[in-house]
Amino acid sequence: MDMDKIKDFSKTYLRQEKSGHDWLHIQRVVANCEQIIKHIQEPINVDVVLAAAYTHDLLDEKIKVDYLLTEKDVRHILKEAQMSLEEIEQVLSIIKNLSFAANLIEKQHLTLEGQIVQDADRLDAIGAIGIARTFYYGGSKGHSLYDPKAVHTSAQAVCSKETYRQVRNVRQHFDDKLLKLKNLMNTKAGQEMAKNRHQLMIDFLQAFDQETLSNTNQLS
Repeated sequence: MDMDKIKDFSKTYLRQEKSGHDWLHIQRVVANCEQIIKHIQEPINVDVVLAAAYTHDLLDEKIKVDYLLTEKDVRHILKEAQMSLEEIEQVLSIIKNLSFAANLIEKQHLTLEGQIVQDADRLDAIGAIGIARTFYYGGSKGHSLYDPKAVHTSAQAVCSKETYRQVRNVRQHFDDKLLKLKNLMNTKAGQEMAKNRHQLMIDFLQAFDQETLSNTNQLS
């Protein structure tokens, strides 16, 4: 098993990515996986976890790169790294069922390996890095910072991938997704790691909303 081959491909492909799903993001997700793995008692295939962590954004429609990969491309990369056919299918299943959008209507089945990668990826979407990535991504898509007329509530329902993608202001994304992630963590380690990051977002949004409300009232 040649993990370096997978790592090097991901690094080369995502190095210039400009939506927040870049190589630095991949490195943090891998590091989160390694932290979570330390607390897992059940037997797991670490190679599958790490391979999925390194490749989980290679097929993401949100990334901004010069050319897009296909499932066939990723399968070839994993095969070149000498993964077994069974392991390749496990990694591809994780990639396709990992995202928040893929689980909007119905929770997708993930193996324990997939749950670890999902937690690790979601951890990088919250906390200080998560806040920075949210605004960075919104800027890359031309989204506004916030909607002065919006009423924010983390309990609001996003009923489909289409409605989820329709939101065009960054502040709303916290309610649609990010504030929900703490309670969606699969592993105990993920749940623990999410607590402080979640609270940091709460504190940030309280200040953000106070400042924007004050500004709106002054201009009205």
